[in-house]
Amino acid sequence: MTFKQAVEAAQNPVIGVYFQGKQAMESKHRGLVMCEEPPRLAGSIDLDAVLRQQGPNDHRRDYGLDYKPANVGGQAIRVEIFSAATREVSKAQKISEG
Repeated sequence: MTFKQAVEAAQNPVIGVYFQGKQAMESKHRGLVMCEEPPRLAGSIDLDAVLRQQGPNDHRRDYGLDYKPANVGGQAIRVEIFSAATREVSKAQKISEG
């Protein structure tokens, strides 16, 4: 099942939130996510927006990206956008592992 198919088969609130390329991302975040071959970023969903309804205080990733690497099936990538100083790298690593 592809990432797009999984989103389309999901129940509310996730169903119907798949967008082509990085279109689900806020415009200020789109430029922060780069790919040497942009067409490989096939689609996206705004995880924060759709899951906020179910758990307004829960920790969520911001976006889900549909990435199509060469010679491999698609991959779902979860992305969190935030600013941090280098002294906060361990905090960022803890979030990414959690």
